[in-house]
Amino acid sequence: MVVQEEPNVAVEVRWIPPSQTYGSLLGYRLRYGKKGMQMTDFELPWLDVQSKRLEGLEKGTTYEIRLAGKNNVGHGQEAIEYIMTPDGVPTMAPQNVTCYLQSPLSVVIWWDPPPPEHRHGEIVNYTVHFQRKMDSDSLIERNTSALRTVFKDLDKDVDYSIKVRASTSRGSGPWSSAIDLRTPISFPPAPTYVRGLATSESSIELWWDPVVGDNLVGYRVFYTTTADADIEKWEMRDIPLTPSVELNNLERHSVYAVQITARTNDTIGQLSETVMVKVNPEEVILNLRAHSVTTHTVTLSWKRPIKMDPIKYKISYGTTKEFKDSQLQRQVQIVPPLRVDIDPETTSHVLQDLSPFTSYQVNVTAVPDDESYRPPAKITVTTAMAAPQPMVKPDFFTVHEDGQLISVILPRASEEFGPISHYYVVVVPEIGRAHV
Repeated sequence: MVVQEEPNVAVEVRWIPPSQTYGSLLGYRLRYGKKGMQMTDFELPWLDVQSKRLEGLEKGTTYEIRLAGKNNVGHGQEAIEYIMTPDGVPTMAPQNVTCYLQSPLSVVIWWDPPPPEHRHGEIVNYTVHFQRKMDSDSLIERNTSALRTVFKDLDKDVDYSIKVRASTSRGSGPWSSAIDLRTPISFPPAPTYVRGLATSESSIELWWDPVVGDNLVGYRVFYTTTADADIEKWEMRDIPLTPSVELNNLERHSVYAVQITARTNDTIGQLSETVMVKVNPEEVILNLRAHSVTTHTVTLSWKRPIKMDPIKYKISYGTTKEFKDSQLQRQVQIVPPLRVDIDPETTSHVLQDLSPFTSYQVNVTAVPDDESYRPPAKITVTTAMAAPQPMVKPDFFTVHEDGQLISVILPRASEEFGPISHYYVVVVPEIGRAHV
């Protein structure tokens, strides 16, 4: 039982002599220590002693106590008890308090617990003191059981002061030394008017107004199904300086929180407002398919949007084709994007006048009444191969000395309409019969 708590804990251990001693009882051996750690031994040779006071114990600590009787053979089996000393107040502050800016106007603060010998019990929470320097009205004190927290929506070009303390069930310990943080004065602004829609049961498209600024190299997209103030727990994707992106391999029917920021080579800008997007395609066409593919045509088919009556469908397609010509030179052929508007009652269309063996990127969009932007359904279609274009005739080279062998220079065919697998050489003798 605990008989003293201040300044240190004292415990009195009491016991009843063993009922079976198998000889004369010569005394006791008492051992104790923090659970799982080295123990201190006491030999108690007095038979009339049935208690022992243990002093100088630490607060908020589990101790293991073992007691065994002794006869002329040795010590008997130990009786084991555990005791948890009462909590005290931490006597040291959290260690290694550190912070850094996650974005220009949000800061991450983290720390280590006080040393074990100064905790004096289980730490039940930490209090983070956060305020603008020299401005007591801005004080925020946040309680958390974690070793990390995030403060958002800070003011630019402002000095902040940060300190942390730990608490047990008996009260709070001392504050850590204050550390300072200053937010930057200039940084890329947040993207505005961020919007998003599901394009399939596992993808969404996001788009926003472009950010204008110096030294921008792209955007960073943060997304998650469990929004947390700490964006380092979110999924992240860097994209070029294009104000749209499609996110794939998402959880079906889940709702994603999305934030976007512009980035330079050195830093990121201010985060956009959080946008919630459900992975449930309701305003885009479904099941876009390509079939009946020939060298010059392809048939597209699709299903109507679930929750929109379009005024028309817009089909756009184009490509950039690369191939080797008859001189083995790399050629690049650009097919400018073409657009076709389709009646809203139609759910199929044949694309014509296509080039053989060409991969087209095809987009089909359902257009709403106000003709505002909606993400397209996308598909890549490769037309069938066609026979190579006519070749030039071979050139005679020489007749070998025995007269049985001639050499000719053979031309090559362009691979514009498909890769060349082999060539046929046709030799026609003077007697008029062809040999292949």
